[in-house]
Amino acid sequence: MKYTISFLIVICLFLTGQSFADPAEAEFRNLKETWILRENGSQEYRCYKELTLFTHTAMNSTYGETFITYNPEFQKLKIHASYTKQKDGTIVQTPANAFIEVLPRQAEKAPAYNHLKEMVIVHTGLELGATIYLDYSILSEPGYLPEINICRELQQTSPIKEYTFSLQAPVSKTIHYATLAFTQRPVEVIKEHQRECIWKFVNLPARPQAPEVNIQNGDLPAMVVSTYPSIQEALQSLYQQFDTDPSAEITQLAKKLTKECTSDTEKLETILSYIRNQIAFCPLPLEETGYRFRAASAVLETAYGTEAEKINLLNILLKACNLHATPFAAYGLNIAPDACGLKTMKQLVVRAEAEGKSYWLNIHNTSDASQDALFLSGLADGEKITPQSREKCIRYTATLNLSAEQQVTASIEAGFSPTYIPYFKVNPSAFISSLQDPEVNTSSTETVIKGNSNWQPKEQNGYLILSLPETNQGINHSGYARYNSKRRNRLHVPAPLEETYQYTIELPSEIQVCTPAVNKKIENKIGELFITITPNGSTVKIYRKLKLKKAMITPEEYPDFRQLIVEWNAPNERQLLLNRK
Repeated sequence: MKYTISFLIVICLFLTGQSFADPAEAEFRNLKETWILRENGSQEYRCYKELTLFTHTAMNSTYGETFITYNPEFQKLKIHASYTKQKDGTIVQTPANAFIEVLPRQAEKAPAYNHLKEMVIVHTGLELGATIYLDYSILSEPGYLPEINICRELQQTSPIKEYTFSLQAPVSKTIHYATLAFTQRPVEVIKEHQRECIWKFVNLPARPQAPEVNIQNGDLPAMVVSTYPSIQEALQSLYQQFDTDPSAEITQLAKKLTKECTSDTEKLETILSYIRNQIAFCPLPLEETGYRFRAASAVLETAYGTEAEKINLLNILLKACNLHATPFAAYGLNIAPDACGLKTMKQLVVRAEAEGKSYWLNIHNTSDASQDALFLSGLADGEKITPQSREKCIRYTATLNLSAEQQVTASIEAGFSPTYIPYFKVNPSAFISSLQDPEVNTSSTETVIKGNSNWQPKEQNGYLILSLPETNQGINHSGYARYNSKRRNRLHVPAPLEETYQYTIELPSEIQVCTPAVNKKIENKIGELFITITPNGSTVKIYRKLKLKKAMITPEEYPDFRQLIVEWNAPNERQLLLNRK
């Protein structure tokens, strides 16, 4: 009898093992999202959800409130139903004082957008096992949102038992859509001059919580929809809002900013620095401003702007300096361009020309903005450009001398491929810490930084620990070694890379090396790694090389990637253990 009971317990645990291993905080019993574009140009977004709560975290934190942003000047929020059904069937209607209008956090430092509203719905009557019911619509006036733009991940932070995704548009409209990580086709219904496309899904799992999981990696189910006739017409709707000719105010400012510049490149750098550092950034996305933005003069007057507003100002200031500048949209999804619309843009950038060289500029940094995109499309004429992928290369050579007083003097030379280097003003401390009197030489293929450094090894339990100098830009500073040992989704590293480090360490006669010789070699599907530590009397030579052959890592390839990264980050091979003879 005892063995029979034990056997039954084991079987029960096995059958329920998945639930114990990965319990859900909540479950969407039903989720429906509908987008409607009518003949007169008005739009409606309607959302209906039934959400059952299983944990105190879901009840008190994750799902205790719903946030809805809208523009009351052109949109109306209509709550069709809002209540909680408790576990025993009791219905608790959401009281009037649980509907709280606030200013969206992203607009708090932008007075021009202080008319925007965020409705905070505080769900009441919550308990474990309770189900939240919410049904609401956002009604947009004709012309405010000229077309449908959707880019929606299908998974939520909790599982979805039944999900309906639908959109309606006049039959005269072409509906461009793309499905990501699934191939299901919609059910189409035509009724009263409206075409409705409906997708239904059941038992969608919760969205993965692993780091760097996104739809650009290609393994999260998502839907992209646009009713613009083409991507060019979508971008034209933005370009029509750009300043085309510099005003007297803009021209005067451009002259003032660049009066001491001696080249076009210096003018470009000065204008970009002004946009980045003197004009504050308002993080409101285009979707929340109705895909509209203010003119450059208004941005100058208020000294802040959204991404589109700052790009517009950058573009017109460059033109005022007689520099050729063109705004582009950067996209990161591998889908048909006409389905991209405006919602899938990664960022807006400006292509500028100076001294025969092209610069891809954004408002956030001074590096090549084109490298973060699969393709770029011109706002003015739809010109499509596919950036060339470039390998990230580091070559690093250091000679270290340890004195009898336990002081280290190092001579360092490091070369970096253009992928690492900002267009302007390379700061050596951002690449190699603790350099004295650095020297920077930049060519079209590589930037070389030279300098000297001094530091003292650490003493611990009668030993000396000498940490090897390294660049701050290496992949060992990325945190990949701290990721989980297994991964279900693809991982995208910035680019294929190759890092090579060579060290020569000279020791005084009274100091000896305790670190044993190392000769490590790993080659797999993702890349290769070589590490050698060769003590030879008072001289130690260390060679380290890591090469990753691809940027997109699949779950099947992830163990190979992790093997290389963990070995590369191993602290025992990035430092020497010394002691006195």
